[in-house]
Amino acid sequence: MTVHTSATTAISIDNAAANPATDDLAGVAALTYTLIGNVEDGGEYGATSEVVEFTPLDTAIVEKVSGSINLGELSLTIAVDEADAGQAAAKAAVYSRRTVYVKIDLPDGTGGRTTEYLRGTISQFSRKIGTADDIAMFNCTINIAASYS
Repeated sequence: MTVHTSATTAISIDNAAANPATDDLAGVAALTYTLIGNVEDGGEYGATSEVVEFTPLDTAIVEKVSGSINLGELSLTIAVDEADAGQAAAKAAVYSRRTVYVKIDLPDGTGGRTTEYLRGTISQFSRKIGTADDIAMFNCTINIAASYS
């Protein structure tokens, strides 16, 4: 494994024309995606297990087991571009409440690329005005329901 930066990472949203033919990697990869332009921070995502606890009376020692899995959310910070089709699609998805598919194209540190796909909903697409010397930004939250890789 090679240490590397996130530079050249591209995050795209499906074009909402159709659902995938199959709910698997091949079906999701076959969709058409539109780049979300000007993403400054791609956030983080991944599985988190709920910790379920039980304390038996006889030992009084807390037992812990893994419970349900939460795939989390992807919080994007995006410089505003009113003409960007990917930003417009993400904003529209909040109001339509539709399921979205997201494609994340990442550098792998060896000169190659790794592509991951997510399914979820967009619960936030808000404008951050900031101060006079700030770039106008959008904050976008994608709640992840499935991961395909």
